Amino acid sequence: MKTYINKNYDLPICKFRGKVYDVKYPCYISLKLDGEFTYLVKQGDKVYTINKSEYGRYREDFNALNEFKQLKDIPNGIYLAELYFGEGRTKKDFNNFLRNKTNDNLNLAIWGILELEGKRGLTTEDIFKVLEEIKIKTKDKDFKNFSVIPFWKVKNKIQLQNLIQEWILDNGFEGLVIRNLIAIWRNGQSNNFIKVKTKAREIGYKNINGNEIKFRFEKGIWI
Repeated sequence: MKTYINKNYDLPICKFRGKVYDVKYPCYISLKLDGEFTYLVKQGDKVYTINKSEYGRYREDFNALNEFKQLKDIPNGIYLAELYFGEGRTKKDFNNFLRNKTNDNLNLAIWGILELEGKRGLTTEDIFKVLEEIKIKTKDKDFKNFSVIPFWKVKNKIQLQNLIQEWILDNGFEGLVIRNLIAIWRNGQSNNFIKVKTKAREIGYKNINGNEIKFRFEKGIWI
């Protein structure tokens, strides 16, 4: 992996502030992995990731990106993704990510789009249409590190509850992200993105140095 620090950029951060009463059906739901939010930038043959500008870490030439480059006819753009280590499922996986920030075997899962062919403000429907096309392109590939995040379009609360049971309660993933159809990724706060997480996972959590994290339960859906 080639990596370096350069904070000379400014990309929007959308803060998810929705609560249970902000969910509007039908909506899209995607799995939330426990890793690091990153932008995946594709400019022709040049592909790299950058995290939040306050950290400014560029990453190039690692396995997940090399797999992504194998896909044909992927539009230029700025994709939203998660970098993670292992399954990206448990707090242990997250701590392992912190120990392996420059490991060639970091996994990368895309889950959204900020910009496509120079256009921003894409609708939720258009974004997941593109993600579905990319997912189809990966089916015949034996990729180990790159993927499209699991996602679903749900019609009602029962379908949401079934996903919560399967992915969070039964399989122990960090959570889900609900995205209303009118949601647009832009700088600032948005009630059209809603996180679903468990309180038990956050209470008493200790970071990589063994220090207990004091967590405030604010926006989102907590179970």
